[in-house]
Amino acid sequence: MRHLNRFDRAIALLDDPKNEPLRWLFGDALRQHAITAVGSHFLLDTLAEPTRKPVVAGWNARLHQFREFLNNPDQAPIKAAADLRCGPRDAEKKITDFFAEITAVAHLQSLGYSDFSIVLAGDEPLPDFMACFEGQRAAIEVKNLQEPADILRTVATKHWKKISEAEPDRYGFRAVLRHQHCAKLTAAAQIRLCNILTQLPDITKAPYAATLDGGIEIRIERPSNVSVPSTEDVMLNRLGSSKKSQLVIVTGFGVGDLSTDISEVQALFLKALRIVADATPKFFSKTYSPAHRNVIALHWNPPNLAYDPEMLAYMNRQIEKLFEAFDLQLTPVLFCGQAVKVPTLGQYT
Repeated sequence: MRHLNRFDRAIALLDDPKNEPLRWLFGDALRQHAITAVGSHFLLDTLAEPTRKPVVAGWNARLHQFREFLNNPDQAPIKAAADLRCGPRDAEKKITDFFAEITAVAHLQSLGYSDFSIVLAGDEPLPDFMACFEGQRAAIEVKNLQEPADILRTVATKHWKKISEAEPDRYGFRAVLRHQHCAKLTAAAQIRLCNILTQLPDITKAPYAATLDGGIEIRIERPSNVSVPSTEDVMLNRLGSSKKSQLVIVTGFGVGDLSTDISEVQALFLKALRIVADATPKFFSKTYSPAHRNVIALHWNPPNLAYDPEMLAYMNRQIEKLFEAFDLQLTPVLFCGQAVKVPTLGQYT
């Protein structure tokens, strides 16, 4: 209940003319989230925060673009209301999964796909969209590959959310966690990191430095008692000037991060393959048509900013070959977020 007033403000702001795309697609879903969701909700929180208007403009621009690509935009809010219906703890995940569908349409359109139509859920497994590609009908299923659960950013974010929601007064401060490690953490490193965050209110030394299992160095600062670069301070204020509790994770970047480790490729391949296998009933069931091009679009959240686009193309080829070996046609499209057209973005700024 402590977030009720903030959520009320966010819902009221949906009536702003510049938020018409958000109201069109997510209006019903966000109203249900405001009543049901427990804890933070990044989209409702962002909508209510005056300093984050550029982020809201980006969301509106993406939804505007999404609507333009659809042949049946009237079906999109119906799909959104059904897919985004949440319980107390899964609202943010449902939003990010649906966002993957929005970016997938933009990405596929850039590859030459057109005439997108929403497909509403039925009694039989069905894809998310139908479209056209080079004169052939295409059945498109979209999946969101979540960030690895064992990387530092994910472990820290999840644990901070858990403890700050359980004890908002104890963790009612802003902290900055700095590190330079994008690979997975060992179990021992994860436990140590979570213990440090739990004990942070009692740690008087500032800044606090520690070395996790595997030689991973971290540094935690409380901006209230440690000076930070002025430009970074402005960024932190914009990230959450109204948030009582906030953990900002700053990931360093070095020359070593430019190379792709084979273990990262293997982990991504296995993860993608599991998701693809689970999605096959959407294509190869009673609704299967050999006349359709079967496409599975996989929205990937990379563990770090530097990645090799050729790795994604290689992954697509290998998964497609695997299905071809069994005389099954499936075109995987592994991609990261798609940029918004600048003119569209300017319309909502």
